[in-house]
Amino acid sequence: MRILGIVLLLGALISGSALVVLLESEPESAPARPQPSPTPPSASPAEPTPTVAVPRLRERRRYVFPVRGGASYGAAHHDYPAADMFADCGTPVVTPASGVVLQVTRRDSWDWGDDAPALRGGLSWSVGGDDGVRYYGSHLRAISDGVRRGEWIPAGTRIGTVGQTGNAAGTGCHLHFGISPLCERPDGWWVRRGIIPPYAFLRAWESGRDRSPANAIRRWQRTHRCPPGP
Repeated sequence: MRILGIVLLLGALISGSALVVLLESEPESAPARPQPSPTPPSASPAEPTPTVAVPRLRERRRYVFPVRGGASYGAAHHDYPAADMFADCGTPVVTPASGVVLQVTRRDSWDWGDDAPALRGGLSWSVGGDDGVRYYGSHLRAISDGVRRGEWIPAGTRIGTVGQTGNAAGTGCHLHFGISPLCERPDGWWVRRGIIPPYAFLRAWESGRDRSPANAIRRWQRTHRCPPGP
């Protein structure tokens, strides 16, 4: 009996070892192979943005010839610097520069009998330009309704029409045109009517060139200041 128990014990030990060997020798399952990430579809190349041609804006001119359609005028004026610009009656008159309307006379009060110098211009206007120059026009047939004292208007604004009011009666329709400094006395007709010859500037504006009288006006004013009387 003792021998039989030893045999059975040895068999059990051998069988257990075999089982352990079988368990240890069982191959492990192979690890899962990583799947490659899907390649995103290649983006189509961006289309070039079309180039849009931007038109170049035309700059507004600073100075405009004051008689629309042209006029006949000379380099000289009788007893003081100015220009008499002859054109058909009713020809539009425009302001030559941007600025504030200083004076508008809509009634012709001039009379041959007393010949008051301040009234000789008849229907007239003056504009204080943004450039520091006063521009004056007179003998108009009519003043435009929209022109009001104290308002700013751009260059080229229609201000009236050519006529022969004031002491220009019977002399032919024309615009009397003068340039002067912005003196403190708005009723100083002896300055307002003109103090430097405008001919060179009118010729420039007529040909489309922006020539400013501001420097010439400043030089004159440094020497003469604003005369208190004629």
